[in-house]
Amino acid sequence: PVAAPGTQVAAFAENLDHPRWLYVLPNGDVLVAETNSPAKPDDSKGIRGWVMEKVMGRAGAGVPSANRITLLRDVDK
Repeated sequence: PVAAPGTQVAAFAENLDHPRWLYVLPNGDVLVAETNSPAKPDDSKGIRGWVMEKVMGRAGAGVPSANRITLLRDVDK
């Protein structure tokens, strides 16, 4: 990202596995819900399943889900 004049940008977190939701706690900590691929459809053997597999693979979502909540804390505060 490019910061506006007079400001700066710093990474707060890296290498998250498909972050979906962020929630800032009252103390400034951040909860991140990480998930990857959705449940496969019942007809995963048909053309729909084949197409879904290809699309999800290109999006990087073809691996098992992280299914976790990560706590991020700014230790410089």
